[in-house]
Amino acid sequence: MGRFNQANANCKQRDNLRQKTMKNKLFYLLILIIATASLWLIVDERINNKSDGRSVDNQQFTSLKLGNQTFLAEIAKTEKERERGLSGKNSLPEDFGMLFVFNKPDKYLFWMKEMNFPIDIIWLNENKKIVDITTNLATSTYPNTVTSQTSALYVFEINAGLADKYNFKIGDSLDFKIN
Repeated sequence: MGRFNQANANCKQRDNLRQKTMKNKLFYLLILIIATASLWLIVDERINNKSDGRSVDNQQFTSLKLGNQTFLAEIAKTEKERERGLSGKNSLPEDFGMLFVFNKPDKYLFWMKEMNFPIDIIWLNENKKIVDITTNLATSTYPNTVTSQTSALYVFEINAGLADKYNFKIGDSLDFKIN
């Protein structure tokens, strides 16, 4: 009977050791997974976030500056991106906007299809100078369109009221880079 108790005790010790070893392996595996995920996120962040022309989910961003005011703008370069614009978004942070980039200067038409908030539209020529400003464009104006008085190469949309708040004027230049 003594040998049986001794063998039983040895089996329990081995089982406890196996469980402890398994827990340690799982713990180290979890640490490895977390470290790998963290490293991936850091590398991805460094690859995708540049000072200008940043990319998030395949969307590019740039910063636009007028005087002391800086905006972060999502760039709409492709036909599909320009057509979608800000449609469907519920709101914008105050210092955020969308910059539409066209291939050549022209009088481009804009509308408020599926928009959920009013906007100001800043029309810019190829020298990044403001050539026209449309303020407080309401969502209710759809299906009507608006355009600039003169040709524009860039169009910058921001929350309604900000063009007045930051004193945007025709002839002012915005500073930005596009990759």
